[in-house]
Amino acid sequence: MAFEQVLGVLEVRKIKTIHLFNRTMEKAVHFRQRLLDFGVEAEIMVADQVNKVVETADIVCCSTRSNDPVFDGNDLQDGTHINGVGSYLPTMREVDLLTIKKSGKIVVDDVQSAKEEAGELIYANKSGEWRFEDLYGGLSQLSMDDTIVRDSDKEITFFKSVGAAYFDLVVAKGIYQKAKQLGLGHDIEV
Repeated sequence: MAFEQVLGVLEVRKIKTIHLFNRTMEKAVHFRQRLLDFGVEAEIMVADQVNKVVETADIVCCSTRSNDPVFDGNDLQDGTHINGVGSYLPTMREVDLLTIKKSGKIVVDDVQSAKEEAGELIYANKSGEWRFEDLYGGLSQLSMDDTIVRDSDKEITFFKSVGAAYFDLVVAKGIYQKAKQLGLGHDIEV
């Protein structure tokens, strides 16, 4: 999902530099090459320390299956946006409690799924230092008319996705309709 995260961010933001970090340097180097081969035109750098990446990042995309936070919330700069899309079990935590506490707006793909599967949010809720009632909302509750804006340029925002199957279905339906419209694909007998 990391590859698609990069492509998604590039669709909505002008990104000049991408910093990649992986605990396994070899994987980060391979990922860099994959992005270059795809035609990503931003400068792509591989980092050997996660804190150096987070300290300067405007957008942090986490796409891991980590049981432990992958960076320290102390390293976030004001105004950072975080996408957490890898962890999907109650025991997994891509981000730490401090990151959640520092986030002015937290949006999830699906509120009920987040309550059951978003480990970092479940952990924060159990700690008593954050509550699910503090969520800004779920995707289906939000309007897409530019009403999701930061209260200030310094506000940290966090989007957490655990993967709701009905979102996948909506995307598949959209692709199918577009393919039919363009006359692509083949009919097969099932």
